[in-house]
Amino acid sequence: TAAAQPWVRRGIRFWLGAGPILASYVLLLLQASLQGQSVAVRQERLAAHHEKCAPRALRLVQQLAGGYIKMGQVLSNRADVLPLPYVLCFGVLQDQVPPRPWPEMERQLRRDAPALWRELRSVDPAPLGAASTGQVHRCTLRDGRDCAVKLQYAEAQRQFGADFANVARLARLALPALVPVVK
Repeated sequence: TAAAQPWVRRGIRFWLGAGPILASYVLLLLQASLQGQSVAVRQERLAAHHEKCAPRALRLVQQLAGGYIKMGQVLSNRADVLPLPYVLCFGVLQDQVPPRPWPEMERQLRRDAPALWRELRSVDPAPLGAASTGQVHRCTLRDGRDCAVKLQYAEAQRQFGADFANVARLARLALPALVPVVK
């Protein structure tokens, strides 16, 4: 059941967010066809629609995090296959991924790497940086040396496969040129 499979819930959340965006493009193109719009008018309306939908797609990616952020980061460098408003919106994912709260990361560090935890004198709760798979914290070892510890989010490895599969399905439906990028 969906309750027993977190990746199913994530997939449902993805499609509930991506579906309306995709449907809005289908409706826009259908309307253009039915109204017999010229190519220039069609392109103008499509460009305006990209401007409207790209921030919605970015919010969805940021809410879901994980593999979706990683794919957004990759796509932010692919103006050759993605409309420019999406490339620009996804560009914030290069260096503006929100970090997780330190108490959550501390619990994970204590649980997953107790020997390392015991070697640390202090950890700066403010991360140096956060990414799609984890975040980095400045630390001081018991012997006084400074170091950095990169903590992978507990669910990162488990979710990435399903996240990328959903993005691949969307690419096959909406932008076939993206399929090689996703693969």
